Amino acid sequence: MLIWFAARAIFAPIPGLVATVVGIASGGFVAGKWAKQSGLYHGAVVAMGWIALEILGAIPTLSYANDAVADTVLVIALDVVTLVAGSIGGYFARPGPLSSSDTGRGR
Repeated sequence: MLIWFAARAIFAPIPGLVATVVGIASGGFVAGKWAKQSGLYHGAVVAMGWIALEILGAIPTLSYANDAVADTVLVIALDVVTLVAGSIGGYFARPGPLSSSDTGRGR
């Protein structure tokens, strides 16, 4: 039982982190689809919005380390991961042919 609690304490933040990254990527994808151009930019804007909400305290965040330097490095690294996830989501929203032959356009 003690092992279960220890494992839960160690691995509990990981699913939350993965959910956040997937959510930011999905938001970047939706923003890129709505914009119909510059998807990479709009995906990054979604991620910047998330980071701004973290800075303002609207989204609760945890302290990742006891040391201030280590905590700062982890926060910066997670913000970079967030920006990359949003940008990738927006990139995959780029317009492309509707079919492999692209015969459906202009009808």
